[in-house]
Amino acid sequence: MCSSARAACTSASSRRCSAAIGSSSSSKPSIAEPNLAYGNPIDGSVPQPLERSFEHRKMARFPRENTGPATLGTAQGISAGFAFNVVLLANGTVVAWGDDFVGETNVPVGLSGVVAVAAGDDHALALKNDGSVVAWGYSNAGQTSVPPGLGGVIAVAAGGEHSLALKSDGTVVAWGNNSSGEATVPAGPSGVVAIAAGL
Repeated sequence: MCSSARAACTSASSRRCSAAIGSSSSSKPSIAEPNLAYGNPIDGSVPQPLERSFEHRKMARFPRENTGPATLGTAQGISAGFAFNVVLLANGTVVAWGDDFVGETNVPVGLSGVVAVAAGDDHALALKNDGSVVAWGYSNAGQTSVPPGLGGVIAVAAGGEHSLALKSDGTVVAWGNNSSGEATVPAGPSGVVAIAAGL
């Protein structure tokens, strides 16, 4: 349960509340303070002017300032994972910061033409303007293994350890952890207009 954009999730059963609010971090664009981010300074998901151990400092990918990276630029979209943030910039590139324990902030070199981003617990997805999907981060359950030939995608969603893609024909493709059937799309659905992924 989330009480506000600045608040962390308080539910023990959920690690993230929405695409823009995580249990350890949440980020939102702000009119008064563009690209202002809130989160846990211990893991670097939000830079803070605090002294910490070497282990904590090395995870912070940007100077520890409350206003976020000075070079962030104009944000077009944002998504928060378990302890990291992914931002889509107006020029179609992606910036990520926070916990990088399993490569979740290692945006693929040269990634461009992105129109949407989604963050799961420890992985991220980028939808490109050609309808293809790029994924990175933790892939213990195959959540970053985009199905070969996947195209015509118009929306993406990232769950705890699974990923979803909505295609232009209204069908849904899923991959990754399927321990509870979360990657098994029911037979028959068509005309789908929106998708979301849970834990």
